Amino acid sequence: MTLHLLSADHRTQGLEAVARLGTVAAHAEPDLRRAVPGLDGVLILSTCNRVAIVLDAPDGRPVEALRDAVAAFLAERAGAGGPVPLSAWSGHAAHLELFATAAGLTSMVVGEREIAGQLRRALTSATAEGTATGAITRAVEHASAASRRVAVRTSLASTGRSVVSVALDLAASRMPPLDGASVLVVGTGAYAGAAVTALRERGASDIGVYSRSERAGPFAAGHAVRAVEEADLPGRLARADLIITCRGLGGPVLTRELLAPVVRRRRPAPPHVREKAGPLVVLDLALSRDVERAVGSLPGVELIDLPAVQRAVPDVEASQVGAARRIVAQEVASFERAQAGRRMDPVVRRLRSGVEGIVEEEVARMRTRDGAVDAEEAARRAHRQFLRRLDHELKNPLTAMRAAANSLDDDGSRAIIDAQSLRMGRLLKDLRRLAELEVAPLEAEQVDLVETARDAVAAVEQDLAVSGQGRSFALSFPEAPWPLPPVRGDADLLYSAVHNMVSNAAKYTGPDALIEVRGSQTGGFVALEVADTGIGIPAEEIDQVWGELSRASNAQGRPGQGLGLALVATIAARHGGSCSLSSRLGVGTSITMSLPADG
Repeated sequence: MTLHLLSADHRTQGLEAVARLGTVAAHAEPDLRRAVPGLDGVLILSTCNRVAIVLDAPDGRPVEALRDAVAAFLAERAGAGGPVPLSAWSGHAAHLELFATAAGLTSMVVGEREIAGQLRRALTSATAEGTATGAITRAVEHASAASRRVAVRTSLASTGRSVVSVALDLAASRMPPLDGASVLVVGTGAYAGAAVTALRERGASDIGVYSRSERAGPFAAGHAVRAVEEADLPGRLARADLIITCRGLGGPVLTRELLAPVVRRRRPAPPHVREKAGPLVVLDLALSRDVERAVGSLPGVELIDLPAVQRAVPDVEASQVGAARRIVAQEVASFERAQAGRRMDPVVRRLRSGVEGIVEEEVARMRTRDGAVDAEEAARRAHRQFLRRLDHELKNPLTAMRAAANSLDDDGSRAIIDAQSLRMGRLLKDLRRLAELEVAPLEAEQVDLVETARDAVAAVEQDLAVSGQGRSFALSFPEAPWPLPPVRGDADLLYSAVHNMVSNAAKYTGPDALIEVRGSQTGGFVALEVADTGIGIPAEEIDQVWGELSRASNAQGRPGQGLGLALVATIAARHGGSCSLSSRLGVGTSITMSLPADG
C-alpha cells in the first residue's frame, strides 16, 4: 500500500478557496472512498487554512490519476464547473508533507500546536466512519509524535504561536484590556476551546459561549464558562466587548441585520471597569465566514477576519524552521524503516506457521518401528533441524535481495528492500544462535549479574540516545545483609540474555515510561527482574511470547523478530535456570530470569 496526500491550503489557493473546499469536503470520507475505485482508506483534515486528504491506495496507482479523480469528485459535490485544484504528494514526499503539517510547518502560523490535535481528531472521525486503515493510523500517530518532538526540541512553540493567539493579540490592540472585558464565544469546537484557554491566560473572566446546537451546555461546563441561551443572545451581544466566532459551518451566524440594533443599544462600561468604552471587536476565526463582511461597516464595530490575522502573523526564525524540518526528516525516516520492516511480517508469520508441521515431520521420521523414541529428545532434535533448514532456505534469497537493492535506481524501493534484507539477516543470525545454544558447550566462569545488568542498561541507554530517544531506568540491588552472589555460566551468553530483557522493555515503552531492573535472592537462586510501564501483553497471549518467531498482537509495527525472549529462555535453561513473565495490558510487563547461585 502507498499513502498519498492531496491538499489545498493558504499558500497555494488562498483562504476563500480553502473555505469553499472545506465546506464541500466535510464528512466526505465514505462517499469519496466509494467514488474513487481502489481506495482502501481516506482521512480528511480541514482547518482554518487547509484541507488535506490522506489516501491509502494499492501500490502502483499514479498520484496524478488519484488527484484528478478526487478533484472531479469534489467539483461534482460542490456543483462547480471545473475540477478543484489540489497539490499532490505520494510515498516519501507525502510522508514528509504530512509530518510537516502535523508539526505546524505548513500552517499560516508556523509552529502552531493546534494542528496536531486537529489531525488526531480527524483520525478519530475517519476511524468512526470506517475509512481509517492501519497505514493511515500509523502515519498519523507517528506524525503526532514527531510534532511533539519538534515542539520540545525547537523554540517554534515556546512563544505560544497559534492562529488564536495572533488573532487575540490583534484584537487586544483595538480594545481596552481583556481583564475587564465581556467576551462571547460563538461555537464549541477546537478553536472555541483554544480561544477560552487563551482568553483566561490574558486575564479575561467574563466569558460566555453560544451555539445553535445542544453542545453549549456541556462545553460551558467543561470549560467553566457561561452558556448563553437563544433568548439571552441579544442582551449578551449588547454588553459584549469582544465576540469570537469559530463555527465555520458554511453560513454566517452574525449578520448586519442582527448586530445593527445591538450596536445601537451598547452602553459605556462602568468607570471602575475602564475609563471609556471601546469598540465592539468581532473576531471571525471561521474558515467559512461566520460574520457577514457588512458587519465591519457598522459604526463602533471592528471586524477582524482570517485574512487580517494572516497579515499579522509574525516572522519566525529560519534556523528554528530548519531545525524543525530536520527533525521531521529524521522522524519520517524512522517511520519508513518501521513500515519497510512490516512488509516482512507476512514472511515471519508463514515461517512461524510452518514450525509445527516441520517438528511433526521430524518426530515421525525419527520414530522407530515400535515407537520407542523418546518424545522429548525427538522434539529437541526436530527443533534444531527446523532451525538449520530455515537458515539454509533463507540464505540464498537474502543474498539475492541485497544484490537487487544495489542495482535499483529507485531510492524508495532500494530502502524497502535494504530494510527487509537487514531484518531477515538479523532473523537468521538469531535463529542460528538459537540452534547453536542447544548443543554448544558453555564456557563456565563466575558471573556478577549486577555488573552484567549495569553494562546492559548502559548499552541500551546509549543506543536510545543515538536514535534520539530516552527512557528512565532505575536499578535496585541488595547490599544488606549481603550483596547478590555470583552465578556460574557463560558471561557472553548471560550478558546477551540480560541485554535482550532490557532492550525488550525499552522497545515496548514510551519516552515517559519507567524501567526498573531489580535483583534478589531466594534460596539457592539469584533472580534478575526487568519491569516496565509499557504497553503490556494480552492475557491470552502471555504463554506464547516465549516461542520462536512469536510476538504479541499489540507488538505489530514495532521493530523485532519475535526471538528475544526465546533467546533469554534458552540461555536460562542451558544454565539450569528458568524464566517467568507477568503482564497487564496497558499497564506494563515484568520478566524475571532465575539462575542457580554459584556455591
